[in-house]
Amino acid sequence: MHSHPTYKTAVLIFALSPGAAAENKPFLSWNSLAAKLTAATKKKVAATGMDFFHFTEAEQEGHTFGERYTNAISEVYARGYDAVITIGNDSPGLQSRHILEAKNAVENGGFAMGPSHDGGFYLMALQQAHFDPAAFAAFSWNTAGVGQEVLSYFRKKNAAVHTLPPLYDLDRPGDAKKLLATLKPVLTKVLRLLTMLLKPGAPLYVYHPAQTLELSGCPVWNKGSPLPIR
Repeated sequence: MHSHPTYKTAVLIFALSPGAAAENKPFLSWNSLAAKLTAATKKKVAATGMDFFHFTEAEQEGHTFGERYTNAISEVYARGYDAVITIGNDSPGLQSRHILEAKNAVENGGFAMGPSHDGGFYLMALQQAHFDPAAFAAFSWNTAGVGQEVLSYFRKKNAAVHTLPPLYDLDRPGDAKKLLATLKPVLTKVLRLLTMLLKPGAPLYVYHPAQTLELSGCPVWNKGSPLPIR
């Protein structure tokens, strides 16, 4: 099955406003980190060319996280979309390519999830046909088992499950150290490459937008503001 040109997919950024996020996670108030995370996320989504909606606490409706999240997804479907890709704003490793990969999976009849290392997920892409609001609201949200719970639900729906690379979420200050640990191997390889290129007599490389350099075994990282390490 190939994606249909009239198939409509939108991105749902389900994230608190910077002020509310900083109240919920005080470390995000450092150097306006919450606002910068949101701005960076929106920039990555905009780069995909897809429609997107940001549901902060002002747009969210419901008493529990599950109710608010489920209602937000339902609202995007009500606006005429066939599939929704949900993301937060607290996964700095998320890239535009992850969103486009999820879009391709869901528009070809599947379901996509980007798992986070804490047992949850940083991205979920689902068709309206697979969406059951009552079942979604009842998931054990904000627990380490919710990722597997959601995967089991879609497997029972016989949906083709596409899994993206796992990433870290910024839920507490200690998570910044884990993110830094994933960055160090990338910096080492980049430094080695730059050293080679700067040697006398090294060949001249011309950048071409259709080509990318992949560092084997290392996650792709998007530059951003420094994080407080304590």
